[in-house]
Amino acid sequence: MPGTINLESLKLVNEKIATAAKKSGRVKTDVQIVAVTKTFPLSAIESAISAGISCIGENRVQEIKDKLTDFNKPPQSEFHFIGHLQSNKVRKVLQYMDVIETVDSLKLANK
Repeated sequence: MPGTINLESLKLVNEKIATAAKKSGRVKTDVQIVAVTKTFPLSAIESAISAGISCIGENRVQEIKDKLTDFNKPPQSEFHFIGHLQSNKVRKVLQYMDVIETVDSLKLANK
């Protein structure tokens, strides 16, 4: 079903991450999966969090607002804005997101 996490696929991804981390002298906890839920419904966020993915990525301001306005964000979750952010939309994004992944100018960083 679109918008739901396939637990078997997630298990395989986690195994690959653990293997790659070990090969590079790191541990799996050094790697964070970001479930990008753009264009998917709120149920995709809920599914990811239920599957143990605590980091959610979005890149469209209006979509973030539509999905998260009435969403009770679990305390262990972290929401990341990914992609280009226009300076006129920073204030709106900061209402919903914990991290802005891409800051491409000093002007944007100051906002």
